[in-house]
Amino acid sequence: MSTYAISDIHGCYNELLAMLEKINFSKSDRLILAGDYI
Repeated sequence: MSTYAISDIHGCYNELLAMLEKINFSKSDRLILAGDYI
């Protein structure tokens, strides 16, 4: 299990998905979103 933190997504949903795919994010991993989602 890994923990990842990211902020300032600013509505870049497709880019977020691409990043999660690149790091091989799995269901056992944890993603912390620190704000500025839209």
